[in-house]
Amino acid sequence: MLTPSLRNSVRRGVDLKKALETKLDALHLKRSGGADRISDEYSAMQLSAKDVSNLIAFLKLLDDVSDERFRELILKASVLDTSSDSE
Repeated sequence: MLTPSLRNSVRRGVDLKKALETKLDALHLKRSGGADRISDEYSAMQLSAKDVSNLIAFLKLLDDVSDERFRELILKASVLDTSSDSE
């Protein structure tokens, strides 16, 4: 499954919501066992429909930064997992 480049995606007019929803559909298809042609990496994805708006907001922040800064921000990004109990 092709993924559009994340670099300057907003400026290039990439529909991030559609791209991410396509990935979610592939994830669900792969996990249901109905997609041998989809990479096994999709089974490991930890992405939900609730994550899409936050991910889009993050990607929009990356628009118009230098190539060097873009790489740095992507590589050093961390995700706060609030799904587990911390008690």
